Amino acid sequence: MVGKVRHGLSRSVWMRRGVVLVGVLFLMLFMAILAAHVFYMRMTEHRAGVLHLAEVQAQRAALSGLEDAKVKLMKDPLWPHTTVSQKVYVYGDTLSWGSYGLAGYRVAVRRKKPNVVVTCWGYVGDPAKPTAQRQVQAVFDPATAKFSSYVDWGSF
Repeated sequence: MVGKVRHGLSRSVWMRRGVVLVGVLFLMLFMAILAAHVFYMRMTEHRAGVLHLAEVQAQRAALSGLEDAKVKLMKDPLWPHTTVSQKVYVYGDTLSWGSYGLAGYRVAVRRKKPNVVVTCWGYVGDPAKPTAQRQVQAVFDPATAKFSSYVDWGSF
């Protein structure tokens, strides 16, 4: 049977077809691996974008806390009315942005004569286990009714 015609084709033609078939299978395997890599990269970039968005929202929530404290201090320069033993007054609020989940802030107000030190922690997501958090601090000067020495401590 060596060299004989099988179904109208010689053995060398069948061997070449087998090599081409194996080559096509390897090419398809390579393309599948490449597609999986591209999909993984896009998924990673999407996650990074979502985390960056949460980080910015947490920063904005912390800045909302600063503005809230500023408004309260402008209305009443002696706010917060604390006892002698209470050095720091802490309060918070929860914000929601429609379907984007919850966010909020906690504010700590400490009098440091003649100024007031305001520290805010903004968070996005569940307060017990937030997606992103941000801390900012500023010194409020009651004489000018403005913040000075603003510090963004970043994520924690």
